[in-house]
Amino acid sequence: MNCKILYIVVIYGVSREQSAAWKALQTCLPETEKQDIYVRDNNVQNVYLAQAYNEGVSYALSRGYSHVVLLDHDACLSKAYIHALHQALACDAKSVWVPTLLSEKGERLSPFRRWGMTVAFNSGMMLPLPVIQAFGGFNPAYPLDYLDHWVCYRLAQCRVEVRTLPVSMTHVLSVSDYSRVTEWRYKSLLEAEKRFAHEVGRVGEYKILLLCRLVKWILTRHPFVRETGEALLAHD
Repeated sequence: MNCKILYIVVIYGVSREQSAAWKALQTCLPETEKQDIYVRDNNVQNVYLAQAYNEGVSYALSRGYSHVVLLDHDACLSKAYIHALHQALACDAKSVWVPTLLSEKGERLSPFRRWGMTVAFNSGMMLPLPVIQAFGGFNPAYPLDYLDHWVCYRLAQCRVEVRTLPVSMTHVLSVSDYSRVTEWRYKSLLEAEKRFAHEVGRVGEYKILLLCRLVKWILTRHPFVRETGEALLAHD
């Protein structure tokens, strides 16, 4: 199989030249691969992630690429990560490959087990294009939040293995600090969480998760107690 990777970088709030991922690719990729970067500038029109990824996939299909790598603009890439991707292709080009993502404090963020399946965040994920076509592309019903959960759910349905690369990357989780999360974003997260729970038949577990979150946040006087309580009591 002739394997060729397109790196899809979605930027928002910074210029391309300010993107840590784009700058790292300029350093880490050999000269022959520096043209294999697709930058989706969400500063111009913010279409979030699902549409941006789908646009990148269409570009890759039209130019003969075999795989895409999804990257947030602030992804911390290394030459070891690029090397691991190429080693993975030589080992198993049909699986999906992900790095271990760590928080800025060194805590493991992804992959993890939840709701009976393995979930890996999108950033740093390498997918074969035939696999993306098999699960129908990135679901616009999850434009931002829970898109990674939905992708991993569809991968499991398609019996595609998610394998872990022998490298780690630092990842800034946008909702790790709720003091910086707007009410709109939190409500969007709740809506996506509910939609996904219904889609995979895990509503009971979703309600338990909300209840635990609500109790914790009441005790800590969290700013989104009301929104969480409303989501828990909603009849749907």
